[in-house]
Amino acid sequence: MIQTLSQKHFTDVISLGNQVHGDGYLDEASLTALYQKGIKDEINANFIAHQDGKLIGFRLTYAPGNWQTDKWCTPHAWGIEPQRVCYFKCNTVAEPYRGVGIGGKLLSASIAATKRQQPE
Repeated sequence: MIQTLSQKHFTDVISLGNQVHGDGYLDEASLTALYQKGIKDEINANFIAHQDGKLIGFRLTYAPGNWQTDKWCTPHAWGIEPQRVCYFKCNTVAEPYRGVGIGGKLLSASIAATKRQQPE
């Protein structure tokens, strides 16, 4: 099941993130900052996947306008204003659940949310 990430999931998200990406990938402070960047106009673009009460995946996404381009970005080539572009920070799925579409479902949920966050 896919649902919006909330602070009650932070402990499990930190644990899975550090398990998959390595110790120190996430902590309370970094996850809080990432989480807040995903919220715009009270719409949250961060999602989790769980099965049988266990967290099995998460996607962290910066909302349009909530992130800064850097030297590796090429906004002149995008064909859209940078403030209308979201940033897909990470998509993390526990190893036993990979390859069955969980990551795609998390991505679809984030895409739908960021479309609702777009300025008119």
